[in-house]
Amino acid sequence: EGNISISYTDEFDIPWCHAVAIYPNSIDQVYSVLKDLPNYKNVFERVTHSMVLDEHDNIIYVKLDMPYFFANRDYTVQFVEKKDSSNIIFQFYSVLHSDSPLDNNSVTLPRASGEWVLIPLSKDLTKVYYTWNGELLGNFPSVSLHTAWVQQGSEVLMWLYNYMNSK
Repeated sequence: EGNISISYTDEFDIPWCHAVAIYPNSIDQVYSVLKDLPNYKNVFERVTHSMVLDEHDNIIYVKLDMPYFFANRDYTVQFVEKKDSSNIIFQFYSVLHSDSPLDNNSVTLPRASGEWVLIPLSKDLTKVYYTWNGELLGNFPSVSLHTAWVQQGSEVLMWLYNYMNSK
């Protein structure tokens, strides 16, 4: 409905960020885009590579194009789906995989993790929660983390919305 709400906490060992928005799309429409792992490079603008390493276990390698003078980031994660009544939960967490590319020009995020929670509000209205580990590592200045988290949450939810509604 035009609003994205973002919050974060850095009170734990890992900073956790949370963004939420309401989409004028069915839960099935949102789910089908998020489930299409190889297509992430076409949905999320900072993703330059999204390569499925293991279809059976939903393991994917992702490389991100970071802005300005920062090194790119990459990670290998496994996605796990859960159902909670009519809600869909799509969690991801870092794993090691022998086919993960070694990119010396990227900072690998060894603890990348988070989840998508999709809650149907009506037939064509879905509340989308996106939670992620905000740890950026490398040469990213800690003073800029809060700004980066707000930007990431806004961008990710806008890119998802724009992709779904351009179809």
